[in-house]
Amino acid sequence: MTLQMNDTHRMFLQALMTRRIMQGKEVKKIYNYCHEACDVLTEDANLSQFVVAINSNIRLYNMEIKKGVNEVSGAQYYALVNLSDSPVTRLAADFTPLELELFKKMMDMIVYSDNGIISSIDAINLTSVLDKKMSKDAAESVVQRLAIDKWINVERGDVSLAVRGILELDQYLRETYGELLLTCNMCKQICLQTASSSSNLPASRIR
Repeated sequence: MTLQMNDTHRMFLQALMTRRIMQGKEVKKIYNYCHEACDVLTEDANLSQFVVAINSNIRLYNMEIKKGVNEVSGAQYYALVNLSDSPVTRLAADFTPLELELFKKMMDMIVYSDNGIISSIDAINLTSVLDKKMSKDAAESVVQRLAIDKWINVERGDVSLAVRGILELDQYLRETYGELLLTCNMCKQICLQTASSSSNLPASRIR
């Protein structure tokens, strides 16, 4: 069922289309700003219903706002995801086939690692197993661009899939790695890093 949208919904959607992914705190600020700009009263508790209304309209165009959680910090994120094309295919607009091959090799290594994290050095050294030659400087540039576009996290020399990567590449990850993946019992988000007592994610997971 398609729910009615107004200028508040459209303004919010435009902001998310520009950013592609936003942290929960930023989403609430923009949510409140859109209502103030349109002179509409609002409550934080209505955010979920607000997103449902938008999704009921944009699914017609194979788009959806998805909510995800950073496995380390527990911070919530909202991402605008295109459901029509393969996420890896969409990356082809910004990355060459060889650069995409490097990213896929990085995902292989991340998924098969013990904790969903690899070193940036290991990521760059994957140039040795690519079908064509790529310099390590070029590989380092690819890693940096993936981080800037929020597909991966790079912190203190560690590389992991970012929330955007997990949400937008969900279909690819499930089709490629299947039962190797762990899934959060509560939100069904793919989990690649080990759960800790300090995380806001449920510690219980299923294969």
